[in-house]
Amino acid sequence: MRIAWASDLHLDQCSLTRAGRFYQDVIVAEPHILVVCGDIAEGPLFGHWLDDMAEAMAPLPIAFVLGNHDAYYDSIPAARTRARHVAQSHKGLHWLGGEGVLPLTEHTALVGVDGWADARYGNPHAWFGMRDYAEIADFVGLRRTECHARMRQLGDEAAARLRELLDEALPRFDEVVVVTHVPPFAEAARFDGGPADETALPHFTCKAVGEALLSMAMLYPDKCITVLCGHTHERAEVQVWKNLLVRVAHAQYGQPELQPVLEVP
Repeated sequence: MRIAWASDLHLDQCSLTRAGRFYQDVIVAEPHILVVCGDIAEGPLFGHWLDDMAEAMAPLPIAFVLGNHDAYYDSIPAARTRARHVAQSHKGLHWLGGEGVLPLTEHTALVGVDGWADARYGNPHAWFGMRDYAEIADFVGLRRTECHARMRQLGDEAAARLRELLDEALPRFDEVVVVTHVPPFAEAARFDGGPADETALPHFTCKAVGEALLSMAMLYPDKCITVLCGHTHERAEVQVWKNLLVRVAHAQYGQPELQPVLEVP
């Protein structure tokens, strides 16, 4: 089973020619499914670009989660409603944040949660220039401590849902591929060519999701969990536990990029 995957496409920030080249790269790779780890386009535009991808790559199935940019100029609930609607309009389009376990083969399943940075690593009180808190309605007008509380709530919700999904999938499948947007461990978060520092970590990691992953990996030591994510735009690969691998996609604005194809049994 060949899984093509990418993150942080930001298709609204590239030319139609460059978007078409990305679609062609996916088709040439001959995968059985494409996985997108969020940040498809800013705000309401991501629905249009999902339509475009689904039509350009049909009948290739596409599974996706939402990233922070997908909620820009809108709210997180509105982005989720839009994701559900566009997924329902295409047979092969799957919003993992709104679905259960997606079997890929007899041995491997796919699950996903949108995820969110939860301000639990690093120093959340240091200034860091993220546009999220001015562009997403859920954060606009919040004081810094209120913003952190909302981030933790979103992280906890994602972690709780992921535990449910893994508790269902791991007894049934030898390998589970987990899709989310934000790196779930500090070791997997990189920034400016090196490890993310204390100012970046609160916005670049979701500790709650990491704790859920690690606890489930330890609970099912004979099963394999591979995490695909993005958000930081810097490639990383970290073996967190003997059966828990995290892969973070490289990305560049205006240059959507296919990651090395993942092959699973």
